[in-house]
Amino acid sequence: MVELSSLDVHFLTKELQTFLNGKVEKIVQSEKNKKDVLFTMYVKDMPKVFLRFYLPGLICTPAKKPQTYPQVPPGFAMFLRKYVQGTRLTKIEQKGFDRIITFTFERKDHKVAVVVELMKPGNMLVLIDGIIKQPLENQRFKDRSLLGRKEYEAPPPAFNILEASEQALTERLEQSEKDTIVTKLALDLGLGGVYAEEVCHRAGVEKKAQQGDNKKLIAALHELLKEQANPCVDEKRAYPINMQSKEPEQYEGTFVQALAQFVDDTEVVEDVTKKTKKKEKKLEKIQEKRIAELEKIEKESREKAEKIYEEYAFVQELLETVQNARKTKQDPKELLKKYKNVKFIPKTGELEVEF
Repeated sequence: MVELSSLDVHFLTKELQTFLNGKVEKIVQSEKNKKDVLFTMYVKDMPKVFLRFYLPGLICTPAKKPQTYPQVPPGFAMFLRKYVQGTRLTKIEQKGFDRIITFTFERKDHKVAVVVELMKPGNMLVLIDGIIKQPLENQRFKDRSLLGRKEYEAPPPAFNILEASEQALTERLEQSEKDTIVTKLALDLGLGGVYAEEVCHRAGVEKKAQQGDNKKLIAALHELLKEQANPCVDEKRAYPINMQSKEPEQYEGTFVQALAQFVDDTEVVEDVTKKTKKKEKKLEKIQEKRIAELEKIEKESREKAEKIYEEYAFVQELLETVQNARKTKQDPKELLKKYKNVKFIPKTGELEVEF
């Protein structure tokens, strides 16, 4: 599965601003993959929006609602429905240059934040006044814990290239102990491998060299950050901007839409199909067994009815005996003793006749 880098999240956060003031109409969650959550939203002058959080590393907007969600959602989706459904999306912001996005939702006097962590293992947390109301998954790390009723603690912040001065960027590169330029850009500046290679390509610097022209590298980085959205895709992933170091195809749509094609629902659909077929097979066996039982009851009932009809005079005699006993206040059991194949049941007033 494609995982977003910090730079992807930077461009994605910009693009998601078009959904501001959208109303959350429905929230569902996958039964098999609890980290697959879908918000259905209505945004003015736009078609219905399906905002899909496919953790640990992806947010996208598929054109159609995937067919992998149960009608009755798991517990976390039910919780989201209580606190988020019916609200309007009022703010979307990336935390520094980290792979964390905070979505703020409001309605009247109600305000709630949904923090989405896109780095492994991935999480989604519902916050009210900075306190975790409910995490998608309880998680404990060396330096923090993501648990209900605890104050939310983000991981230690990454180096923020969005706010760093040219001097700070230069010092960061010069002080790096990494072996190659591309590794310095990828790890020390937090660009990740794909965009580190892109910066080297634009700067005309050999990516595997130990040293390069930092001014050119920083100029290429600033050029990259100022790029207008121009989504493109290749067989591996989607990119928010045109990649000069690769040969991707232009994508007719937005970056968040392009990301949707890299979510593979095949396995889930196949699994759901297998479960459905298994349930249907089990139901067929139950139905077959029940039909056999009903056919047996029907046969026995028919045989009894035929026998009663054959012995109608005798049955009529028994019934009259019981009725006369009741009229004269006698014990029917005493009067029926002369019939060896008849048993009277006082509690229910039934006659048991063996032919």
